[in-house]
Amino acid sequence: MPRKEVGERSFNWELSTRDEVLFPKLSKKHDKMSRLIKKHYDSIDYIYEKVAKILDEHGIAISFRLPYRAFAEELYKKANTYSSKALELEIEAIAYKYYLYGLDYKIMKEIAKVMGLEVFKRPISKLLTGGLG
Repeated sequence: MPRKEVGERSFNWELSTRDEVLFPKLSKKHDKMSRLIKKHYDSIDYIYEKVAKILDEHGIAISFRLPYRAFAEELYKKANTYSSKALELEIEAIAYKYYLYGLDYKIMKEIAKVMGLEVFKRPISKLLTGGLG
């Protein structure tokens, strides 16, 4: 393969990034990207609303809501990344982590249920005695 002349690489880069070349490529992808972003933003907003409603029902003060929202966000991310057994293990680990942070067991189960997930399949007493099996 022949070597490129000095300046050839920068010239090719400049050509490929011109508006008339780059803009059609980006505009074709824009609609798809917008749909995907909208889908996730709408899903996250829906989850936030449901979590807020659950926390209202349980009388959780505003200053204590952030960890529950973080819990819901982590579950959402894992649910959109993993599937099957890997998802089950990941959400269990997240649930136990937030339980150890002091979140209420029953509220966490309700939040997970909003996303169609089930946490704490193993009894908490097993965790506290040192076993998850």
